[in-house]
Parts: sequence; C-alpha cells; structure tokens
Amino acid sequence: MFKVALTGSSGMIGRHMKALLKQNDVECLCVDRKQWNLEAWKTYEELDSIFEEAEAIFHFGATLPLSSKESFVNNKQIQKVFDANVRSCLNLADWAQKRDVPIVFLSGSTVYEDPHAFCIKESACQVKNGFGGFYGYSKLLAEKVFDHFIEEGLKMVVLRPSSVYGTGLAADKLISSYLSLASQNKVIEVDMPDNQINLVHAYDVSKAALLALKQKAWGTYNIAAANTSSIQELAELVVDICGSGKIVIKKQKNKPYFIRFDLDTSKAKKAFLFEPSVNLKKGLDLMYTQKELEC
Repeated sequence: MFKVALTGSSGMIGRHMKALLKQNDVECLCVDRKQWNLEAWKTYEELDSIFEEAEAIFHFGATLPLSSKESFVNNKQIQKVFDANVRSCLNLADWAQKRDVPIVFLSGSTVYEDPHAFCIKESACQVKNGFGGFYGYSKLLAEKVFDHFIEEGLKMVVLRPSSVYGTGLAADKLISSYLSLASQNKVIEVDMPDNQINLVHAYDVSKAALLALKQKAWGTYNIAAANTSSIQELAELVVDICGSGKIVIKKQKNKPYFIRFDLDTSKAKKAFLFEPSVNLKKGLDLMYTQKELEC
C-alpha cells in the first residue's frame, strides 16, 4: 500500500485530505503539533523518525495569523508565522531533497499581487505587501524556499487554491457566520451583495493534491471552483439550505465592487485533469450537516 505523510492533519483541509486518502486506500501518517511543532527546527534523524519512510508528503500545516493587530506587538506573532510557514519549509525541503521524497505544498492565492484581477494565471505578478498581510507573503516566501531545492532535484507540487471552505471552517469566517445566523433564524445583513469571490471546497483542494501527486505533475497550479459567487447568492443559498433566516441588503455607496480570486485553472486541468466536484450549494449543505466528505 502506498504510504504518505500529512502535516496539518487536524486542520480543515487536512481533515478532508485524510478522508480522501482513506477512501482511496492510501495509508496516511498524520503529523500534527505533537509530532512536529513547525516552529521547531528538526535534524535529519528526527525527520526520518517523524515521517517513517513515507513515500510522499502533503505539507498542509501552517500557522494562521491572529485577527488582533495587538498580536504583532514585540514581533511574537510574526516570528511564529515565519518559523512555522517559512523556516519549516526550508527544514522539510532540505531533508526531502536528500531523501528523494516528493512534496505537495498548500500555498494560496494570497501570493498574487492583485487578488481582484480577472482570470489570474500562475504567472501573474506576486505580492510584496497586500491582501493577505504577512501570512500571505509567508506563503510566497515558502514557495521561493522550495524553488531553491527544486533546482537541486526536489520533486514538488505547489497548489494555490482560491478561498477554501468546508466542514471545520473557523467560526469567524463569512460562510460560518451566515450559517450560524440562518440556523438560528436570525437576520443576515449583506452590505456588498454584488461582490464576488471564488469559493473552492476543501474536498476539491484535496482531490487536486492527490491527482497531482499520482500524475507526478511537478509544478505550480491554481485550484478553484468553476465560477465565482456573489455575496448575495451565498446568503440566499444559506437561507435555502437552513430553511430559516432572513436576508437584509444594505448597499454602501462608498465601497467599490470587486471580484476576488478569479483563478485560471486550465494548467491544472491539462496537467492532471482537475475539475471541481463540489458546487457551492452542495458544499454549504455538507457544512450545515457537518459532513466532511460525501462525494
């Protein structure tokens, strides 16, 4: 049986990845903070022990920034983000290149300079300081670290998903908030109803990761849903799925219209036949019923 390792196994996408691997009879070694706190540097011998002869690694682990600006006082939070999201990639890439172990890395669309551009390709200009803050930039820095070892022979897949959602999404995120309000038969206030965002389900991100590895499609790929969705459409679907709740539209004149993370996924489709499987209605229903994978 093929054996892989998965960092970030307790996170939202990690949970869907575990379910998909099980469904495909792939042995999965789950690596969480108990096995490796990504802020800690490991020796080759320690990484040998952690990954236990895994034939490939899905590196989904990362530290998310705290929402409070006070978290950056004394640089503690920025240090945590750098160590967990960048330095760990250096640690892992160096080891994996020497052990000839392929890596599938979960980056993000926050690496792009203009997240509101149309049909964003992998070659689009990259960020220095933008929408994703230092967290977004840390993903780009990690990619650059991997680039060095790719030149040394590391086999590597980098995935840049759009806005990912699914069971396990943080409670403070927009979709989670809408589902919570509607399920309690409360009012959902929508102040930018026409704005659109590409929402890709965690199952589709996981599926792309497995397909790319199986096809040995080394390279960098956008992963996204087939279409963007408006905020009003999102709210309406939530109310329909919950069978309760009410929507109040509050348009604000001074806020500009935008489309976010309109990614071109043609490269992934050509390389490993990626096609999204979970439309927004189905994905929201899975969240509402607290199911991770019903595909």
